[in-house]
Amino acid sequence: MNFMGNTKELLLIHQEMRSIRVLPSKGVNIMLTPQFYTLIREDLPVKYAYQAKRIATFFI
Repeated sequence: MNFMGNTKELLLIHQEMRSIRVLPSKGVNIMLTPQFYTLIREDLPVKYAYQAKRIATFFI
């Protein structure tokens, strides 16, 4: 995501932050810190390298 040309305020959300109020008429961009990311490990039925490459490029 590119925020360089955007004039909206950027809010970095983390677990230790205090509560804030945002006015409904004011737009903001929200960025979550990595502590909110969730990773799930799942086995995939891949037999060949071309299948793995196809799956990997799907998520880019």
